[in-house]
Formats: sequence, structure tokens, C-alpha cells
Amino acid sequence: MHSRFAEKYLKCLGPGTAGTIKKIVSPVRYAFALLKGKLAAKLSGSGAGRLVFISGLPKSGTTWIEQMLVDYTGYVPIMPYKANFFEIREKSSIHFQLDDAVIRPFVKGPFLLKMHIAASRKSIETLRNRQLKYCIVFRDIRDAAVSYYFYVKHTPWHPEHPVYRSLSIDAGMARFIDERLPEWLGWFDSWKSYWDDPAVLIVRYESLLADTKLILSGVVEHFGLVKSDDKLDRVIRNHHFD
Repeated sequence: MHSRFAEKYLKCLGPGTAGTIKKIVSPVRYAFALLKGKLAAKLSGSGAGRLVFISGLPKSGTTWIEQMLVDYTGYVPIMPYKANFFEIREKSSIHFQLDDAVIRPFVKGPFLLKMHIAASRKSIETLRNRQLKYCIVFRDIRDAAVSYYFYVKHTPWHPEHPVYRSLSIDAGMARFIDERLPEWLGWFDSWKSYWDDPAVLIVRYESLLADTKLILSGVVEHFGLVKSDDKLDRVIRNHHFD
């Protein structure tokens, strides 16, 4: 199921129904993405590629980076359905942990995995054992909080939509401070221990917004992808917004 079609369809449903549909669709989308990536690798004849992994603070531009990298590389965005199930159950994906069983099916293919997980010992060991580089994205937490409020309020399939849909922005921010802020601050603290790791690239949303080409070029180089100024310019034009 095409992701944009799925999102438009889910917006027409009630929050409970949307969550149920997402739980049903997630394994299907995962299987389709896995097949698509493996077929692309086989047909390209230029090597299988290597998993690109990004973890970002929610509402910090990770989807924007994902879309630009997918356009630049032709890689297939993939999300393990176990991660979706975890988010539905816990109302957040931050404490989901990577293990080799999760990434093994797509670690050596042309795939891009974008998540919001914190840096647990288990996840870091999984990335290191596979010798994977990764990119960490964040923004001013105050701006991220406001973006989170509006996103959840208007996203029926989000686990917290039933609560946020009727909240004013003041009430929404109060709830965010009580329910989500400690978790998000914990996300920051978890990754700070690894910022000096040569396998990690730190990206601030504000920097990406100010000089998209410079930052995206750095991301491309970090993951060992072939750099092309013409392609960078095209991708940035395709995904530019005011």
C-alpha cells in the first residue's frame, strides 16, 4: 500500500479503527518493502548496498532527511512491523531496541531505516556488530514539542491522538511536559555518550534548514555514498519547502 494513500485513508477513520488498520497493514508494508529492496539490488547489478540508519528526536526533520536520501539513492524506506506494534502498545517508539534479528533481513540491502529510538546498549551493540554508521537528528526541543502537538492532534492513527485531538495548545503543552518531556530529555542523554563515536553523524534541524545542501552533502559522505552536486541540487529542489 502506498504510504501517502494509506495516510489519507487513515485520516478518514476514527482513532481506534486507524490504529487497528495500521497494525494489520504494517507487516504487509514491511514485506513489500523487503521484496522491493531485494529485487532492486538484484536488478541493479552494482552491489547490494548497505543499510542507512537514522534516529531522530520526534518532529526534528527526520522524515525530510529520509525523503531526500530515498530520492538521492533510490534506497527503500523500511520499518520493522515489530517497531510499529511496540509504538502502538507503548504510545511511543523511543524505547524500542534494535537487535540483530530485527535488522538482519535488510542490513545488507539498499534500505533506509528511520526511527526515533534512544541509544540503548543493545541497539548500539547491534549497530557496531554490523559495522553500521548512523545519523542522529534533533532540534530545539521547544519547537519539536509544538510540532508534536499539532501532528498528534491531526493524526488519527497516532496512539495519543484520542487525547490530543480535543486539547488546546496550552493544554497540549502541559500534557507534553508531564508525559513526554522526561522521555525526550532521556533521548538526548542517551545519545550524548556516543556523539564522539566516529560511526555517528550529528545533524541539527536548524542547520539543515539554514544550509540544506551542505548538511545533506555531509550525510551522503558519512554513509559512503557517491556524491553528485547535480543530484543534490535536484533532490533539494524536489523536497524544498518554505
